[in-house]
Amino acid sequence: MMKAFMGYHDEAQKAIAQGQSWPKVRDATTDIQTSLRNMKFEVPDNQEEVSAKYEKILQTMSERFASVSDE
Repeated sequence: MMKAFMGYHDEAQKAIAQGQSWPKVRDATTDIQTSLRNMKFEVPDNQEEVSAKYEKILQTMSERFASVSDE
């Protein structure tokens, strides 16, 4: 979970360093922010399932930040 939080922070910092505004980054990643916030309320029943879900969020985050940086 911490990997996802730090990944979001790092990607946001990169986007801002490349000249994107924070409101633009925030608006483009609202659903990812929500997913990250909701992680803390999930009860991990199966480690493989949770790991797969976290990896999917990380992949989505990478793709979204790439598209924000391209704009």
